[in-house]
Amino acid sequence: MNLFKNFFRLLNKNKNFIIIYTVIFSVLVVAMGSMFGVTSDSIFKEDTYTICYVDEDNSELTKSIIAYLSEVNTVEDVSDRDETSVQNLLFFRTYMHELKFAEGFENKVLAGDEQSIDYIAGLPSGIQAYVIKNQVDTYISTYKLYVDMGYSKEEAATKTNELV
Repeated sequence: MNLFKNFFRLLNKNKNFIIIYTVIFSVLVVAMGSMFGVTSDSIFKEDTYTICYVDEDNSELTKSIIAYLSEVNTVEDVSDRDETSVQNLLFFRTYMHELKFAEGFENKVLAGDEQSIDYIAGLPSGIQAYVIKNQVDTYISTYKLYVDMGYSKEEAATKTNELV
């Protein structure tokens, strides 16, 4: 009991110093926080990639995938270019990624067959290859779930865009 009495006597005796140090510390914390503060905009910034695509299917699914990817990335149709020029553009990193949607892509996806989409990356082992493939695969699986639940293709694309 004697220890606690002495502790509170010391606190009472030095309360002015404790208040001054607390105020100085608080002012410094607020000043440093405002000077070097981290806003929510600087915490996370989604990377944007340049993607080219060849759409041989021209279905609701492929159009909605391209619309979804173009919200964040730069997407360009290269159907009019030959394969060699597209490969050169990938090699020189003009495009980071190429997507090829084969004929009957949407029907194969809805039937549950293996997807007939070709992912060609400028850097196959790079993180952007994984990110873009993951974005497309997530979109396709969500779209397929909505169609399996009975939504029309247009409604499934709209719902998928809202969700993803």
